[in-house]
Amino acid sequence: MKSDYLSKVTITGYASSTGTAPHNNVLGTMRANAAASYLKSVLAELKVSGAHFSVSGDGASQFVASPPSAPANRRAQIEVN
Repeated sequence: MKSDYLSKVTITGYASSTGTAPHNNVLGTMRANAAASYLKSVLAELKVSGAHFSVSGDGASQFVASPPSAPANRRAQIEVN
């Protein structure tokens, strides 16, 4: 089934401040790709098509918990349009 409601999925991966900037960017991108892979498999299982994925990593840039090294800052943020 094609979904008219799910057209674009943007996933950005983030890291905590524990590592170096280049390493955190790699980890953020890996985290975003893992989330995208999982979501794509779920959508395929549900027979939903037509979603376009945009995946990126933004390293240790936007913290949701304190201190910046907190594990909660290692996450993937998913936005669906």
